[in-house]
Amino acid sequence: MSESNLLEMASTPCARSARVRISWGRVHAAAFLALAAVALAASVTAPQPKAPPYEARFEYATSAPATEPTGVTLAIVAPQFGTGIDQRVRKENATFRRYSSAVTGSITELATAKGMTTKGPFADFNEMTYADKKEAGLALTPAFDIALTLTNEKVIQPQTQYTSELRQWDVSIDGTITLKIQEPASGESLWQKRVEIEPYKFFIKGNTEQGAVGNLSDDDDFKKALEASYQALMASLDKYLSPEEMKALNAQAAEIKAKKVY
Repeated sequence: MSESNLLEMASTPCARSARVRISWGRVHAAAFLALAAVALAASVTAPQPKAPPYEARFEYATSAPATEPTGVTLAIVAPQFGTGIDQRVRKENATFRRYSSAVTGSITELATAKGMTTKGPFADFNEMTYADKKEAGLALTPAFDIALTLTNEKVIQPQTQYTSELRQWDVSIDGTITLKIQEPASGESLWQKRVEIEPYKFFIKGNTEQGAVGNLSDDDDFKKALEASYQALMASLDKYLSPEEMKALNAQAAEIKAKKVY
């Protein structure tokens, strides 16, 4: 076939249509690849939604059946804390304040459900007035000896021209809660139980130890540790505050009051 014939064939409408189809096919392929590249880049660079912070639940419902009135008036003293938990945590940590308040409220609800009349809560035993001590048959004080221990300090990000040094600590929270019942007027101890708090371990980060402890209010593991100790305490109280035993202790307290002529 001559060169003139080939040129003639290339200029026919069919040939031109084929060239157009090939060109549009290349455009479609290029566009598809460009869109795929954009989608891939978006999936890699798009920030992932941040999980909401954990919200500790300090709620407890007794499984015990409703109880008839026991005739016992129980004065409730707010939780007393030792030195194991940093004072700044107790005063400034919002979760810890909720925890302490929930313990007091839940003890009141539990005692009421078990047929007792409650008074208080009182900030401490000595805050009770003479009249309060005469009216209450018993006084319950929960004393917390919980230790917050930081160990294995290590640098996980050295200081640079643009960033501060970042450190990490292993944290363990454990200890005991002592439940004490007294005859209010004399302060004589009638009953005492210990609740062991299982160790709860996690880690925290910060520029300094003080700063890391100060940020515990926002730490999900810290919230879960307090939640676990709350549940352990309330389950033990549910078991120990039996109406029968409280009535027996109330009778003992009445004898003490009678002997000491309060």
